[in-house]
Formats: sequence, structure tokens, C-alpha cells
Amino acid sequence: ALTISTAIVATVYEDRSRMLQQAREKERSIRLLTESSPDVMLLSDLSSRILYTTRAVKSMLGHEPVELYRKSFPNDLMHPEEVPAYLNALDAVRRQNESRTLIYRMHRKEGSWMWAEGCISLYLDELTGEPIGFVNVVRDITHRKEAEDRLQMAYNELEILAAIDSLTGVANRRHFDAVLDAEWKRAIRNGTTISMLLIDVDFFKNFNDIYGHLEGDDCLRDIASTVSQSTRRSTDVVARFGGEEFAVVLPETDESGAAALAERIRFGVQCRGVRHAGNIHGVVTVSIGCAAMVPARGATTI
Repeated sequence: ALTISTAIVATVYEDRSRMLQQAREKERSIRLLTESSPDVMLLSDLSSRILYTTRAVKSMLGHEPVELYRKSFPNDLMHPEEVPAYLNALDAVRRQNESRTLIYRMHRKEGSWMWAEGCISLYLDELTGEPIGFVNVVRDITHRKEAEDRLQMAYNELEILAAIDSLTGVANRRHFDAVLDAEWKRAIRNGTTISMLLIDVDFFKNFNDIYGHLEGDDCLRDIASTVSQSTRRSTDVVARFGGEEFAVVLPETDESGAAALAERIRFGVQCRGVRHAGNIHGVVTVSIGCAAMVPARGATTI
């Protein structure tokens, strides 16, 4: 009986030793995996106090891991503007037990800001299954964010270029159509007056025949500049309507206001004194038509 008991005890100790060895090997593997990753892995309690962080935090933020122990992840490391969104994400993770990914700015030890992408998951007690904290895997995406910002800036510039007439620098016909449609609908909603000017350069074909198309281009640029300088509100849109024609969209402007602007433009162009032997006035002039109305619901044209 003693021999059997001794064998049982030996077997139990052997199994326990094997299990402990396996646990140690598992722990070493996990630690090797986490510590070799360039991403920072943090463990925090339910109040977002940091309990553990991998060594990668040194290269990412400049802090030694021990320096962050018990610090508040959102309040001490994140940009203040993004803390509310982070706390809302924590609440959602805790309620739904689903990971969430956020992009936010983090404060480096030396004072600069970096962009980070963090994946937040709930950390559960292995025995009870109750939540005891959060796991946050943080990746430096500063270079990616800068590239995205440059791409967005390039896209915005292309959007602007797509809306501008390359010769005169004012809005092109495509942008004019979009603005007129939007302002027309807004005038219907608000019951306000919308006006439009249509400007035509007098005897422009004669001008091109006498002085050539390069001089004609300069003439159109000069007129576009005069029309733009004559408008005084940021909501007024000057566009090249086509050829030697220009148009001006005037939101919330009645007929008298539109007519006054038309006269200011006509007078301004004539006063520029651009010579034009094919015009009875001897200088470049324009003719301007004006329309104004409060559009009725369902109306589709000015």
C-alpha cells in the first residue's frame, strides 16, 4: 500500500511539475511575442489605470514602462479633445464585450504629439468571467496619418481646380451649375429672392480679329477680375458661363440690388479703358442682363 501511495504522490508531483513547466513556457512565449512587437500593449484596470505595458512604449512615447504604472491612460497620455470619445468607446466595449478601434493623438514624453491607432478589448477574470480591465494594443500611425492628410490636401486642391476656369481663374460652368442649383433650392426653402447677372463682352469677335486670341485671353482675364472685384459678398459666385460670357449668382438679392451691381460692373469694365477699335466706344464694354425672383416650389429654372 505504501508503495502504491508513493507512486501516486510521485505521479501527482510529476504532473504538477509538467503543468508548471508548460505554464512557464506559455508565459515565456506570450512575453516574447508581446515584447518583440513594435506595437505597445497595455493592460489597465476598469478605471483605465495602467497596470502593465510592454517595452515598446519606450521607443513609441519615450517613457519607461515603470513610469506609466498607475497613470490614467486617457488623461495622462491622450490629447484632451479625444478623451471623451475614448471613454465612450470603453463603455461600449464593457457593455457589448466587443473590441473597438480608435484613432487619437498621444503625448510623447519630449512634448510632441503622435497619431495612434488603438484596439481596445475587455480583459476577463479566467475563473469568474467578470471584467477586470482593458487590453489596449496601440500602433504608431503618424506617418500613415501624414500621408492621408497630404492625400486629402491634394484631393481638395483637385476639387478646387475642377471648379475653376483655367483661363480666367473664376468658377467654371460646372461649378456655376452646381451653385445655382443649390442656391435655387435654398431660396425655395427660405422663400428668399435669388438674382443672376449674365454678362456678355460687346463685339468680342471683332476684338479677336483685330488684336488676336492672346490679347483676347488677356481681355477676358481683365473682365473676370473686374467682375470679381465688384462683388462684395462671399456668397456671390462669379463664373465663366462660356466663351466671352460671364454669370454671377446673387443669393438673397432683389432686382434693385442686382441692377446696382450690374451697373457697377459695366462702369468698372468701361473705366479700365482697354482699347477696342471694333467697338463704337473705342474701349472694351459689356452688356449685362439681370433676372430676379422668389422661386416657387417645384420651379426648376430661373
